[in-house]
Amino acid sequence: MKGSNTITASPTIFSTGRHIVGNEGISALYRGLVPPLLSLSILNTINFTSYSYFRQDVFLASNGWDVRNAVSGMAIGPLSSTISTVENVIKVGLRTSHIVFLSDSHFLFPFLIIRPL
Repeated sequence: MKGSNTITASPTIFSTGRHIVGNEGISALYRGLVPPLLSLSILNTINFTSYSYFRQDVFLASNGWDVRNAVSGMAIGPLSSTISTVENVIKVGLRTSHIVFLSDSHFLFPFLIIRPL
């Protein structure tokens, strides 16, 4: 009814979940989950092994805290950010691809972003 003064309730988390599952399927809840899981396992492995390498072999740091341990940790930053940035681009692309492409080719979105790089 036009001009009605009725107040509609805002959607709850459960009604939003039912709407997503009903319209896009259960797989929509897990869109963009695989790239973070893969990249974070790779990222953590690289972080720990490279920190250990820098600490023991490059800066010859001792057990306990000293400046060489801190420098070893800082040396890992550029490497970590390089890996995590690519992962985040892919993750955001997968999560928002249904907005950009209204077809079945929505899994190509992350690769279309990375191709110019």
